[in-house]
Amino acid sequence: MLSLFGISQYHGELARAGQSFWLKYLFASQSAIMWMSALFVIATAGYWLGLAARSDFANRVSAGITWSAAAMGLIGLMVRWYESYLIGADVGHIPLSNLYEVFILFSIITALLYLYYEQYYQNRQLGAFVLPVISAAVAFLLWYTFGREAHHIQPLVPALQSYWMKIHVPANFVGYGAFALAAMVGVAYLLVHKGILANRLPALEVLDDVMYKAIAIGFRFLHHSHHTWRDVGRVIQPDDQRQVSFGSTTSSRPGFRRHIAPSMVAMVKKAKPIAIALYITSSSTSSAGRRLARMPLCTSKVSHPHHGSQGEGSVADEIGGYVNFHPVRIAAPAPEAGM
Repeated sequence: MLSLFGISQYHGELARAGQSFWLKYLFASQSAIMWMSALFVIATAGYWLGLAARSDFANRVSAGITWSAAAMGLIGLMVRWYESYLIGADVGHIPLSNLYEVFILFSIITALLYLYYEQYYQNRQLGAFVLPVISAAVAFLLWYTFGREAHHIQPLVPALQSYWMKIHVPANFVGYGAFALAAMVGVAYLLVHKGILANRLPALEVLDDVMYKAIAIGFRFLHHSHHTWRDVGRVIQPDDQRQVSFGSTTSSRPGFRRHIAPSMVAMVKKAKPIAIALYITSSSTSSAGRRLARMPLCTSKVSHPHHGSQGEGSVADEIGGYVNFHPVRIAAPAPEAGM
């Protein structure tokens, strides 16, 4: 409703963003996003105050501020979408096309995921761990706005002029937000496991359950968003088997190095949140990693090149497929002596 109110204040003129009181100070896209940024930082400080002082009041206020910040971020994105069409019909697009916009989306999704689990478990102590990730994204947004002045709406490049962008980008950032949540809860788990802040944070069982559910959500969304990973190898002929390491590529065919290897490296980089979340979960000696490995990945029939069978795959199968598919193989570094 607030987004619609803000849109109604434009009267079809973009210039009113600097003239109308409501737009200039609250509901213009840039104003709303600045409010979002400030509120997330305030909420972060409030959660840490609540953790340090064991103040449920501070935590409840911080939760309310976090809800307000997420709302202002959503208002900013919706109004920004409308503003892009005021610039020109050929310029208008959903605001998910550059780093500035997707970091706003990341902040909102991470906050909403955390708030859901906060309500579900009736526990607000984890805000002190999750909100710093959002504040780091806010710091990047502020630098991107004032340091680079890259917050202006730009026309879409041809490669992004696709209906699938509206599905692919949000699905990606649900995954990233879930992994960010799981990673920070993993940090809290490690502290509690070592007896640090054990009387201020939730029980290990609760932390374990949040990690497992967050990683499960993140992996499902990121898997379906990047389901073409295994198809990369199909563009290489069977007689062109080459080994690709994380640090270098070897091939006598220039086309492989120029076209295929960069795509592989890009996909490895996009898979880093999976590795980070799984690493922290397994490092915390919790059962979430073992439960995750047995979790069914999807209900469709999938083929796993490393064991040649078809059926419902697990997360462990999928990770194995990512690093062992044929004909291109990702070579893991050899273990050090004594490990």
